[in-house]
Amino acid sequence: MQIRKAVIPAAGLGTRMFPASKAIPKELFPLVDRPMIDYIVEEAILSGIEQIFIVISPWKKTIVEHFNLTYQIRGLSERQLVTEELLNWQSLMDTANISFVVQEEPLGLGDAILQAKDLIGSEPFAVLLPDDIVLGSPPATSQLVEVAREFGSSVIGVTELDGPEISLYGVITPRKCDHNTFQVLSLVEKPSSNEAPSNLAIVGRYILTPTIFGELESLKAGNVSEIQLTDALNNMLLHESIYACSLKGMRLDAGNLLGFLTSSIKLGLHDPRIGVPLKQWIKREFDEGNLLDENPGS
Repeated sequence: MQIRKAVIPAAGLGTRMFPASKAIPKELFPLVDRPMIDYIVEEAILSGIEQIFIVISPWKKTIVEHFNLTYQIRGLSERQLVTEELLNWQSLMDTANISFVVQEEPLGLGDAILQAKDLIGSEPFAVLLPDDIVLGSPPATSQLVEVAREFGSSVIGVTELDGPEISLYGVITPRKCDHNTFQVLSLVEKPSSNEAPSNLAIVGRYILTPTIFGELESLKAGNVSEIQLTDALNNMLLHESIYACSLKGMRLDAGNLLGFLTSSIKLGLHDPRIGVPLKQWIKREFDEGNLLDENPGS
């Protein structure tokens, strides 16, 4: 099974990050010094993806501009601080074959994926959610591709979560295949912690066969307010097997305010340029009690 194409849904309203996401698309929020969508595009490229389709809403044209204005870097001189990181980013973006698809109405993740149907055609493809970042080697999408090739089926990325946090995610009912691979028996979206069928929460990574498009179209014909990918996957299970892979790597959920802030801190602590001084600052602030002060600046 060859995976050449990927869909990155980036058309959401970003309501959990209002009002900042009214001014800047959430996908362009910086994590340290890179917009979060850059991490996702990089993962796709390093996983062997040849064509990337980013689904945007009509008011998110700044995402298009972000990827189209890389030529500005080429005009900079050494005196204008062309760093190695900047040149590496430029080189990476030069290898990306990125196209954009517009989702006219916010009808959910399933509908966003459906917008890319004609571009994907009749081959399996990857889906990467831009606010769910997994850092490590091999890249998360590569891990799913390996499982998809082994079983010849759709594959979902999962991670172990315990406690009430699991109610924020889709959760699978698994049948264990080996230490990090499971057959998916069913899926449920955002169950309560005491009703979750397992502790395996769905991460924003998928390898999907084109069968998904028929299921998404059937849901759309039902005039639902939002087309949920989880519902379409449950319907797919009636016709073909789906597997799950427990992803290895450092996962960052930057889709809400707390997750975005903690993701920035974690990345900063791992950054060779600022990790040590950031650690020292955090320790100093804790030692002085400043980070525990309920009324900072008083």
